[in-house]
Amino acid sequence: MHNLLHWGDQVNWTPIVCLGVAGLLLLLTRLLVVWFYTRRVLTKLGDNADVEAQMEFVKSFSMQKPAVPHLATNLYYLSDVVFIIVALWGAISTAWWMIPLGFIVWIIVHRPFLEVMQSWSQFHNVTMFKDDADALRKGGLTPEQEKAIQKRMGWEG
Repeated sequence: MHNLLHWGDQVNWTPIVCLGVAGLLLLLTRLLVVWFYTRRVLTKLGDNADVEAQMEFVKSFSMQKPAVPHLATNLYYLSDVVFIIVALWGAISTAWWMIPLGFIVWIIVHRPFLEVMQSWSQFHNVTMFKDDADALRKGGLTPEQEKAIQKRMGWEG
């Protein structure tokens, strides 16, 4: 047991508990994102077999009116960052094995609803691409904005 300790003879349980709390926060914010995406997009796309109606439904979303509210997305990203910081803090203050423990918890937390989250990512990318194409088509952009959009869309190398 002494080889697992980093400093002293006692295990510092505070970072381990904080890692569990951060993992729970990460899981809850992930479930919030899944709930919004499932409720707003997947249930409505699944009900309608008409491809034309599905395309119109997808067009109703934009980066200004996303499928998942910005607050939920920002909370999810923030909880990811908090989890990483807690894992690194645990490795510094407790022991080296906090990094593998953090990695294992990360995998366990990100495993549920993996397909839904990948679907959300693809939907988000399609929405961004559509908004960028609309902005290019509409015009009125500065050359720098046009170049940035074209680079983001992969049209310039």
